[in-house]
Amino acid sequence: MLTTQKFSKQIPKNVAINLLSFISTAVVGIWLTPYLLKHLGLVAYGLVPLAMFLSQYVSVIVNAIHMSINRFLLIALQKKQDKEANEIFNTALVILCVFIVVQAMIMGVILVDITQFFTIPKELIIDATWLFGLTFVAFSVSLLRSVFGTSMFAYNRLDILRMIDIVQNAVRVVSIVLLFLYDSPSLKYVGMANVLAALSAFVPTLYYFKRFTPQLQINRHFFSMPRVGVLSKMSLWILINQVGVLLLNNIDLYLVNRWIGTQATGEYAIVLQFTTIFRTFLTLFSAVLVPVSMIYYANGEYAKLKQFTVVSSKIMVVALVLPLSMLIGFSKEIVTFWLGREYIYLHKLISYGLLFFVVAVPVVPLFNITMAYNKVKLPALIAVGFGLLHVSAIYLFLTYTTLQLWGIISMKLIFEILFSGFILIYVSKILVMSWRTLFGVMIFSILSFLLIILSIEGIKYYIEIETLTQLLWAMMALAMVLFPVMFMLLFSAEEKLLLAHKYPIVKTFLR
Repeated sequence: MLTTQKFSKQIPKNVAINLLSFISTAVVGIWLTPYLLKHLGLVAYGLVPLAMFLSQYVSVIVNAIHMSINRFLLIALQKKQDKEANEIFNTALVILCVFIVVQAMIMGVILVDITQFFTIPKELIIDATWLFGLTFVAFSVSLLRSVFGTSMFAYNRLDILRMIDIVQNAVRVVSIVLLFLYDSPSLKYVGMANVLAALSAFVPTLYYFKRFTPQLQINRHFFSMPRVGVLSKMSLWILINQVGVLLLNNIDLYLVNRWIGTQATGEYAIVLQFTTIFRTFLTLFSAVLVPVSMIYYANGEYAKLKQFTVVSSKIMVVALVLPLSMLIGFSKEIVTFWLGREYIYLHKLISYGLLFFVVAVPVVPLFNITMAYNKVKLPALIAVGFGLLHVSAIYLFLTYTTLQLWGIISMKLIFEILFSGFILIYVSKILVMSWRTLFGVMIFSILSFLLIILSIEGIKYYIEIETLTQLLWAMMALAMVLFPVMFMLLFSAEEKLLLAHKYPIVKTFLR
């Protein structure tokens, strides 16, 4: 049996590689955005994230199945139930392939006349069709890869998964550059690069799948109809939750494209690049905590799970609120050095679009509890309800006001805060603990954000930041001072000793 102690020892390595993976993703996003803007233009660039949105929206069913697989397969492998694990894996693989075929049929209908679904300039229709079609192929390969990646998830080898992601990022960038050098820059080459990147990740994932779980075999005889019911029961509510999340987080770019226009789509795509980079960081960082939570639950160590959940929420705040605050506080300077002064008018919109993360950061680890306890029904219903209200509110704002992008972000901010508050209260109830404990962590996140923003404004008042070097020095100085202060203030003496015992690097903060 895998022990939580072994899993805990793996966390520092997972965190380090996840951080490296995030850096590679951020570097790719930071470099690729101005590169594509320069070679494709603002309007064409706006179609790139829009193509990803379409693939994500169609694949919500598959993602729901994948999340369900992770839970049941991890528990089966943890208990060394090889027959059950094979049934779960093969049943999920068959279901996944069926849904990929269904996706292909839906995508075929869309690609026949893409202008019926999206606002696209005439001169870009052919290239956009190639982009959307190839991006769908790449996304399907990634989805198929995800079911084989569950073995690494089950054994908490997220470091290997993230290293493969780093390779995938590198292949995508190199492919785009080489294809642009080979011929005139075009959206279709972005789609081709997406396919090549997905394939470069699929092959090593298969290798490690065989290495870590040789007991799992691809065999149609392991397909089990009863398992379909077991997986589907949980997947159904995860699916509904995913639909709600899409309505809250991912549909806004499509609404901008349909109701405002292509110019606004390009501008909003730049805004979303900031939120996407930070959301990726947030997801990668929180992902290292998921297997440990699942193992605590599988082993019946509920007291430790409760303690670990609170500590996880605090870790997220200490690690992420500072970089988030610096993104917001230095948004004007970052946009200037990154994209150029011609896009500086977007910096306030970017800062506003990042605000909801202040309350989302401490809440993200709490979703692990709803998965571990299989308490996903109520969050799913709330997510869909908020998502529908979110879309309705955006429609009203775009119809009856002139706020446009500001109105869209305002609605997103309101409903994200409401949903985060619900999750906080709901998880407190599941863990049978006072909601004030986790709410206190959220309040600390907000107060820390305000303190950091005031510090940044103070720095900018006395020092005019004119170069990238000055900006980096200012960020480093803030980090060196505020990281230790936040750590010392937020964690209790018992939690500090616990972290110092498990992770020796923490001892440096306690000296």
